[in-house]
Amino acid sequence: MEQRRVPPTKERPSRLLPDPIRKAGRGMVGVLPEEAAEVLILLACGVPAYMAATGAGLGDRILDWAEQHGMGHLQPNGLVVGLSLSVFGFGCFAVRRWRQARRNAQAYERTLWDLRKTQAEAVFIRDELARSNLRLVGAIETIPEGVALFDAEDRFVLWNSRYEELYGKCRDLIVAGARFEDVLRQGAERGMYAHAVGRIEEWLAERLELHAHQTGSHEQPLDDGRWLLVQERRLADGGSVGVRIDITDLKRREASHRLLFEANPLPMWVYDLESLRFLAVNDAAVARYGYSRECFLGMTIEQIRPPEDLARLRSDLAAPRISKLQHSSTPWRHRKADGTLIAVEIASHSIDFEGRPAALVVAIDVTASQAAEAELKRARDAAEAGSRAKSEFLANMSHELRTPLNAIIGFSQLIMDQTAGPVPPEHVEYARDINRGGQHLLALVNEILDHAKAESGQMILRPERVSLQHVTAQCVRLVREQAEAARLRLVTELPRESVIALADELRLRQTLLNLLSNAIKFTPPGGRIILTVDSDDGWARIIVADTGVGMNRDDLAKALEPFQQLENHKTRHTQGTGLGLPIAKRLIELQGGRFAIESRPRAGTTVIISLPQEAEDAEPRRAGQALEPA
Repeated sequence: MEQRRVPPTKERPSRLLPDPIRKAGRGMVGVLPEEAAEVLILLACGVPAYMAATGAGLGDRILDWAEQHGMGHLQPNGLVVGLSLSVFGFGCFAVRRWRQARRNAQAYERTLWDLRKTQAEAVFIRDELARSNLRLVGAIETIPEGVALFDAEDRFVLWNSRYEELYGKCRDLIVAGARFEDVLRQGAERGMYAHAVGRIEEWLAERLELHAHQTGSHEQPLDDGRWLLVQERRLADGGSVGVRIDITDLKRREASHRLLFEANPLPMWVYDLESLRFLAVNDAAVARYGYSRECFLGMTIEQIRPPEDLARLRSDLAAPRISKLQHSSTPWRHRKADGTLIAVEIASHSIDFEGRPAALVVAIDVTASQAAEAELKRARDAAEAGSRAKSEFLANMSHELRTPLNAIIGFSQLIMDQTAGPVPPEHVEYARDINRGGQHLLALVNEILDHAKAESGQMILRPERVSLQHVTAQCVRLVREQAEAARLRLVTELPRESVIALADELRLRQTLLNLLSNAIKFTPPGGRIILTVDSDDGWARIIVADTGVGMNRDDLAKALEPFQQLENHKTRHTQGTGLGLPIAKRLIELQGGRFAIESRPRAGTTVIISLPQEAEDAEPRRAGQALEPA
C-alpha cells in the first residue's frame, strides 16, 4: 500500500543516501546542491543497488521527495537540470514499472496459492469420496438380502455378493454398466426364471412393466425351486435400487399350511373381517355344508346362520378380540344348503390374507355329541330318580322292620333278665339267641337306613367343635372288651394338646366305631390295632391302622362300593351288608372331610380321616350340603 503524501515543509528533509555514497557523488557533480546530487547519483547508478539494500519503499520515498522540493534547486546549471530531469523521469518510469511488476508478482503469488488450495481441496474431496464409496460398498455387502443400485439408464452401478449368489446363472453378466434388460433377457434365455419358460418375450414385457412402475413388490420363482421377493424403488436422481429376499422357506411353510387347510377333515374357511365374505373354503366345508365352492365364495358368514342367531353374531363380532385365537363358549347353529341346522363349535384365528384382515375358522360339528349328551342326561336323570326311589323304599322298609325288631329285642331281654319271673335255663339261652339275632338284624337295618338317608339327602348333620381325644376315648372304651376277646392289642397315640375338629359328633363316633369294628373283625389273633390323633395344616386327623389280612387294589375299590363283600378266609366267618366302609366314607365327605385308605395283602389296612378345624359357620346341614373347609 502507498504511503500518504505530506505537504512541503521548510525543514530540511532527511538524507536519502548513506554518507559514503553521498560524499562520492558530491565530487562527481560539483556545484549541484546536495539534494540534487543525491537524486542524480540515486537515479544514475544507485537505484538498483539501493533498491536491493533498502527494500520496496524506495520508489515511494523518491516520488514523495520530488513533490516536496520541485525542480527549483536545479536552476544554477541548465545542463545539470536537463540531465537531472531526464534521469529523474527515467527513474520515475522505472519505479512505476517496478511497482506494476511487484503487483503482478503478488497477484501471481495469490493465484498460485489459490490454485494450490483448490488442488488440496480437490484431493481431500477425492479421498473423502473414495472413503464414502468404500463405506457404501461395505454397508451394502453386510446386508443379508441381495441389493443392487442402477443409474437413470437402468445400468448396474453397485451390487453386493448376495445379489450375485441369488442369480448364480447370471453371475458373469452382472458387471458395471450392464443394462438391466439385457441381464434379464439372457437370464430368461438360460432358463433361470420359472414363469418365463416357453414365453420369454411376454414374461420380459411383464417384468419390465413392473420394473418401470416400481409401485410395490412381487414374488419371483426360480428354476431351482427357490422363491425371491422382489422390491424396487425409484431414487431422486432417476436411478433405482432393487432388493431381493429369499422367501423359499416361507413359501414352503405356506404350501404346508395350505395342504393342511385343503386336506383337513374338519370344515375350514377364511372370511374377511370387514365385509364378512368368504375368501377361501376347504373341501370338507364344501362336503359338510353342501354348498359349492363358487357359492361359498359369493356368500357371507351371516348367510349360513339362522335369522334368530344374527344378533348374537353381530354382538360377538363387535366385541374386542382379546387374543388372535378365539373359541366359542357355546355352540353355534349353522344352516346347510338343504336348510337343516347343525350345531358347531367354532375356533377362529386372526390372520392377514393377501393384505386384508381376515379370520381363519375351524368348525367342529357337535350335533351328534349334543344328542348323545342329551340322551345321557336323560338316562342319568332316570338313574338318579331310580336311586332316589330305591333309597326311599329302603328307608321306608327299614322303618317298618325296626318296629317289630325293637319289640323282639325288648321281650327277649325281659326273658333273659327273668323280669317276669323265673324261666328254665334253656329258655334263657333261646332268648339270648333271639336277642343276639335281633341286635344283628337291627344293625343291618340301621346301616341300610343310614345309607338310604345319605343317598337321598335326608341325613341332617349338626357340625360343632369336637375334641378328637374325647371321641376316640369313648370309642376305645366301647370296643376294648371286643378287642381283648379277639386277643388283639389296641393302642392309642393321642397328643397332649387337645385337637379340635368341626364335625357332627354322633356321625363321627359312628364312623370311628365302624372302622374299629372292621379292624377287629379282619385282624387275626395276636395282631395290633393303632389309633392315632394329630393335626396338620388346618386339618385334624384320625388314623386307624391294623395288622390284618389287608386287601389288594381291586379288592380295595370293591370294598368302597355299597353292598359289596370280599371273599377270603376271614369274611367267611363275618356277616354284614357290605355298607360299613361306604357309609363311613360318605359320612366323612358329607362333613367336608377327606377319607383315604391304604392296604396291602397280609400287611394290614390304614384308614386316614381328615376333618377341617375351622369353617364359615356351624349351622345344621343336610347330606347334600357338605361343609366346606375355610
